[in-house]
Amino acid sequence: MFKVVYARGLRRTETSKLDVADWGRNPAAPEFGRYGMLHVRYGKAGRGQPLRQRNVPSVMG
Repeated sequence: MFKVVYARGLRRTETSKLDVADWGRNPAAPEFGRYGMLHVRYGKAGRGQPLRQRNVPSVMG
């Protein structure tokens, strides 16, 4: 889990709310299989805005 947090630059709350279903394929990097993209559903919110969602690609082979 520490590798996931560090390599993708996740915050503590984002990490605590991850699920297995958040992993997906990255068409640009098929060598990672179904772990090529991480969908962060509960990202940092801006002031007065809802939580941001983002996709974080795997960049290390």
